[in-house]
Amino acid sequence: MRDESSGREIATDASHSYALRTFERRLVRLLSVRNAVQWMTLWFFVWGVVVLAVRIAGVTQTEWLGLGLFGIVPLFILAVLRARRQKPEFTKIRASYDRVNACGGVMMAEEAADMSIWQSELPAASTPQLRWHSGRMMTLLCVSALFVATALLLPERLTKLTNHHSLEIGQIVEQTSAEELFDHPEHPYTEALLGALPQLEGENVRAGRLTAIPGRPPDLLNPPPACRFAPRCPYAGTDSCTVEAPELREIRTGHLVRSAHPASERAAAPVGARA
Repeated sequence: MRDESSGREIATDASHSYALRTFERRLVRLLSVRNAVQWMTLWFFVWGVVVLAVRIAGVTQTEWLGLGLFGIVPLFILAVLRARRQKPEFTKIRASYDRVNACGGVMMAEEAADMSIWQSELPAASTPQLRWHSGRMMTLLCVSALFVATALLLPERLTKLTNHHSLEIGQIVEQTSAEELFDHPEHPYTEALLGALPQLEGENVRAGRLTAIPGRPPDLLNPPPACRFAPRCPYAGTDSCTVEAPELREIRTGHLVRSAHPASERAAAPVGARA
């Protein structure tokens, strides 16, 4: 009988010891996840602000911004290390376990004395359940993740706050500041647009007729492979702009134009108008 009783005591003690250690490990995991969620939320907001600032500043090479995703790894490692430091003393963990399992102080006293004689009287081991009211923190994490995703995927045209574009069928043909665009237009399409603006100052401003752009816009679903303004451009002839699309190039500092016949080059070497 004594051997059976001792066996039950040993089994009970082992089960409670295992449940106590499981409780401790679960507590560390919960603290780690909570810390990781907090720091990831802050990191996503900071990362999103940096992404927006870089894109608004006009930086062309932005592929490296996606590397911010790897910042999650060191954050999670730091969260685990901090959780180990935040973990309560094992005495407090043992006290919580003793109270939840209704051990009557036996698990607490076991730390200071041999309580094996009482092990057989203990109830069955049960790992305490841990609850984390994570609704608010998880909501903030989702919002921060959505914020950084929006910052990364935001169309480029919505991040340009300082430059003004002249578009021809959805394609940028001229890019510069507003003042430079109005004072020194380079692309024939920009010149045609400005020529169609009504004049509000000067003599006989209502006497003349507004300039109209001849021809019809190209098919939006099947745009021409060459310059999209070439069929309506008075400067396009038998040169390359009728067979291949010009590249967006810098005419002056901060002034880009997609044309084979920019105004500054026509002034230096006039091109005959197309019949």
